[in-house]
Amino acid sequence: MNDKPLGKDKKIDRKTNEPQPVEVAHGEMEELKRDMRTAKLLAWAQENQQRLIAAGIAVFILMLGAALWKERSASQRASAAILYHQSMGATDSGQRESLLKTVVQDYDNTAYAVLALMQLARLDADNAEQHLQALLAQRGLTAEIETQARLDLAALYLKQDDTAKANALLNEPAGKHYEQLRYYLLAQAAATVSEKRDFYNKARAAKSHDTDLDKTIARRLAVLGTAAE
Repeated sequence: MNDKPLGKDKKIDRKTNEPQPVEVAHGEMEELKRDMRTAKLLAWAQENQQRLIAAGIAVFILMLGAALWKERSASQRASAAILYHQSMGATDSGQRESLLKTVVQDYDNTAYAVLALMQLARLDADNAEQHLQALLAQRGLTAEIETQARLDLAALYLKQDDTAKANALLNEPAGKHYEQLRYYLLAQAAATVSEKRDFYNKARAAKSHDTDLDKTIARRLAVLGTAAE
């Protein structure tokens, strides 16, 4: 006869003299599962403690770097704004040009560098092409600024009688607010009278924002009306 004591939670079937399984409540079973998962998680954390610490440090460094970058960017924008506004208040053209160039050189990743290049293209005529090309190379330009810079550069090439470079810039549509100026410049770049007349007519039909340009287009068409093909 087996005299091994039974566990206190075991029950004996009086008919078969065999221990019967103990019924476990659903809530107790769920709690047991949670305890097992917690134990496994703790064991995993202990085994990977060094990696967890390293990951935490890496996250902290990334957060610190992002905060410092934002602080530095804000400081740069503030410094660029001060210089730009100083240039606008300068009465001496040489001083204004110097301040604008400093904005471009020292704060080229700010919006004030874009504004400074636009001013320099008009103020420093001898280097207008360089300033306009630098402006077009800026990242994140608005469509309006990009279009105006492209048309300004095309007009500059036309003054230099470089119609090939001008046409390369003018072939791309400019949007309804700039189409009149684009057609006007294309007319200047055109090789034949019929082409010029066609572009001037398109310029006249386009939406106008410049009454002086309207008058110029009308005069050019009047002259072309009597010109031979």
